[in-house]
Amino acid sequence: MLRWFIVISFICFSLISKVQGFVDEKLFNLGVRSGDPSKEGFVLWTRINEEEIADRNNLPVKVKLQVYEDEQCSLLAKEVDLETSEREDFTVKSDVTGLNPKSIYYYRFKYGADQYSRTGRAKTLPGPDYNGPIRLLVLTCQNKNTGDFNLYNKLALDAWADKIDYVYFSGDEVYEYESYDYECGCCCARRPRAFQLPSEQPSAINYKDFRAIRHEYLKDKKLQDFYASIPVISIHDDHEIANNWYGNQNSETKRAVIPGRVYKGMDHEQIAEDGLRAFELYTPIRCSEEKVGQTNRKKYFRSFLFGQTAKFLVTDSRSFRDGPDKDIDDPEKTMLGQEQLGWFMKELADWREYGLTVWGNQTMFERFSRCPVSCGKTRGLLNVDQWDGYQAEQDMIRQAMLSGPGSQNRMVWLEGDMHTYQQNHTVATSKEGHVLAKALGLMTPAVTSPGFKEEIGCCGQSSCVMSLFSKLCLCTNRNIKHFDADIHGYLLVTLNKDHVDWQVYDVSIDWLPEDAMQNLKHKCKGSYRYIKGKVKKLPTTK
Repeated sequence: MLRWFIVISFICFSLISKVQGFVDEKLFNLGVRSGDPSKEGFVLWTRINEEEIADRNNLPVKVKLQVYEDEQCSLLAKEVDLETSEREDFTVKSDVTGLNPKSIYYYRFKYGADQYSRTGRAKTLPGPDYNGPIRLLVLTCQNKNTGDFNLYNKLALDAWADKIDYVYFSGDEVYEYESYDYECGCCCARRPRAFQLPSEQPSAINYKDFRAIRHEYLKDKKLQDFYASIPVISIHDDHEIANNWYGNQNSETKRAVIPGRVYKGMDHEQIAEDGLRAFELYTPIRCSEEKVGQTNRKKYFRSFLFGQTAKFLVTDSRSFRDGPDKDIDDPEKTMLGQEQLGWFMKELADWREYGLTVWGNQTMFERFSRCPVSCGKTRGLLNVDQWDGYQAEQDMIRQAMLSGPGSQNRMVWLEGDMHTYQQNHTVATSKEGHVLAKALGLMTPAVTSPGFKEEIGCCGQSSCVMSLFSKLCLCTNRNIKHFDADIHGYLLVTLNKDHVDWQVYDVSIDWLPEDAMQNLKHKCKGSYRYIKGKVKKLPTTK
């Protein structure tokens, strides 16, 4: 009797699987992603593994996207027929519309009769009448070679539990090189994990290299779980292509330039185009095919409306920028380029109907100096690849922020790049020294990329050294109110119509066994509120 029960159960299970299909992790080996949410939809993404296609001569490959109202995938809200081929590198992307605002949906991709991707979760933006809180996770700089993506286990669970609404990734979502060489070669420096590029060069030089890098990152199971759980608003910075590259679109040649001996004699513009193509194909970003103005670049700068709570502006600070051949105070020197700058200034001026204006920036906006007084050609500035190298445009934007939303203490900018947590203020004062306007800047720590602590090796293990370094930075830069180069992690920012709350989290990047991940702590290093131009420290959450 037991034998017949087992046989019948097996037959029933096989029939059910045949009807419902199965998750094919080999076919959809890079997972699923969502991004660029709107009040009626989002962009959904996956990739078909061409090696698992039954008939590779039958192109294009036909895929079906299914969007559901429930996690069990029984209430179908939308179904879209899609196709892909070698031209798209077998990536599949769909800009889904026609959905309800501030609603959670579940989605999956289907190939053939019964092969499915994993189920992903996405969320639309609120409608124009919404004025409640928006919980925004802020991330930057995830180098797969220098640490493990431990933070994503909990963040994925938090997203599925609807504890986070959306994500802003400020750049350096992937890195262009095989391995990271620490400037300090002592025994305390972390041992990087490396993988080999198809070109066998130390850094990516063609599309095949950039493609291999994207695959290397997206095969990570922690990252797949996270990307499947929540929409990410992404923008590239430099490492998606090459360290400190610049688009050079205001020059006569309009050809990108990449510093460094590795790229000497190579076609820098072609490398930039290949890197940007990989960024666009492998990221759920809403982008048109049209070039911006008279440039060779597409429009990645864009805006998002969080109801009446906030307007979120994302700029692209790499594609159009001038290089270091122009002086830092040259009035014609630009980071954003004419078209993007005009758009950004117009958006900053149109702020009154929103509670907050939030700027998704990449590199540090406010001044950062190595000494308290101006000295030398660069006036003691630490890094002119940041906004300090573009002072006329920096001053123009600062003035627009402070005369617009900053005049009501309703301007916030978010940034990354420096692998530290920072709290910055920019202020406008009267002749008598009274503060007339203020804007708040928050820099999120790196996910895994090495900071000052790792770069100086054994000395970085000393809490006294790190404390001294932080105090020195605060002493020489009065605009910086908090500086911490001792952590890896993220910011969780809650946007309200009249104030901003945020928490800073520190998470270990050590490569840990699976059983150790269950007890991994996300240490809250501080909880704060910005209201009426003042920052108040809140009780730290556990």
